[in-house]
Amino acid sequence: MGDHTDVRLETQDGTVVAYFAPNFEVKPKISNDLHEADRSGGDPPVVRDGQRYSHDLSVQGVFEHSSNLPAAHADDVESMVGAAPVTPRDQVNRLVYYATQVGGPFHLYEGADEYTATDPADVNLRAGVYPAVQIAEITPPSQAGLPRFEYAVDFTVGVPR
Repeated sequence: MGDHTDVRLETQDGTVVAYFAPNFEVKPKISNDLHEADRSGGDPPVVRDGQRYSHDLSVQGVFEHSSNLPAAHADDVESMVGAAPVTPRDQVNRLVYYATQVGGPFHLYEGADEYTATDPADVNLRAGVYPAVQIAEITPPSQAGLPRFEYAVDFTVGVPR
């Protein structure tokens, strides 16, 4: 199991928004926006590749109550939120606040890979430096007061304009 800092979301100035590790799964998705058209008369469909790719990430996992976390992780979560103890709802609310009130782009760190480039010249795929992320969707649980909150956060990867 990785350290709690292995997968984390930060603002551009380094403020930690959320620790996603170790209860996480990161799923990247690279999609091509193909032009497709059906043809009549039994001819095969036409597909044109315009090389228009999008890069998305989904982070799914569980926020835990800080009293259930290892000491270093609990200390960092409590310091991040500015309270002790920290509930799963506190962590989700922090994420929602930064998504809706502060906005991105955000920096996402996933082990040796980082999604931090805000300029195309800073992207270095060989070194694991990808464009920064924007939060596209947050799916928290609907019930309050749970000791564990399952969540999903979808990100779009790209440089801001």
